[in-house]
Amino acid sequence: MILVDTSVWIDHFNGHDSPEATHLQLALNSHEPIEFWELVLTEILIGLRSDKRTVEIKDLMGAFYWLPWPDQNPF
Repeated sequence: MILVDTSVWIDHFNGHDSPEATHLQLALNSHEPIEFWELVLTEILIGLRSDKRTVEIKDLMGAFYWLPWPDQNPF
């Protein structure tokens, strides 16, 4: 299982060639379990410019494992 950060998703969705986006694409192609925080989705959606793209991304991201928010701050 891999944890994917916002910047990697943004590179992936925008077609930017980065080692991290390539690794994500390989994980997607091989159906590797992928997880992320709800905050990552929020950050991705903030940058979208169309309602159509927002719906597409929400539908896509719903297929992955969402990490629960921690109950308490560990610090």
